[in-house]
Amino acid sequence: MPTEISWTDVLGLPDYQVSSGGHIRRSTSGKSTRVGRILKAQIAKDGYLYLMVRRHKIWIHRAVLEAFVGPCPEGQETRHLNGDPTDNCVANLAWGNRFEQREDARRHGTLPIGERSWSAKLTEKQVREIRRLYGSLSLRTLGQQFGVSHTAIRRAALGLKWRHLNG
Repeated sequence: MPTEISWTDVLGLPDYQVSSGGHIRRSTSGKSTRVGRILKAQIAKDGYLYLMVRRHKIWIHRAVLEAFVGPCPEGQETRHLNGDPTDNCVANLAWGNRFEQREDARRHGTLPIGERSWSAKLTEKQVREIRRLYGSLSLRTLGQQFGVSHTAIRRAALGLKWRHLNG
């Protein structure tokens, strides 16, 4: 059964409305837009949808939450409950803290771990090699060989980091 879509003004932009389905439309006529036309969103590198309005980037997920749930509480950020950053229906969005956001990403399989992490200094192949050599060479030697600190070597070798790798 289809759900009813409702529209309300975008917070801070009286000429625009946002829908509970995650779309934005113009509520007054402008130079190149007509009333009621749904505006085409752009996709950011991280997959989230946004619009450029008066030289300002409007994140659609935030506009939906602010309009239908209320302003963002201090220390909170937007959560996509199903893990799809392009699904901006109000039923799929919630305010939450960093921990909840991280748990969502882990549950959806979108949390960047291992080589996908922005801070990774080793590859999975290198970690397996470090684990194979651990004990036969010093941490310092391994660190020099792989271009990382002896602490990074120890953490990778003992499984304190790169836990998702077996052996």
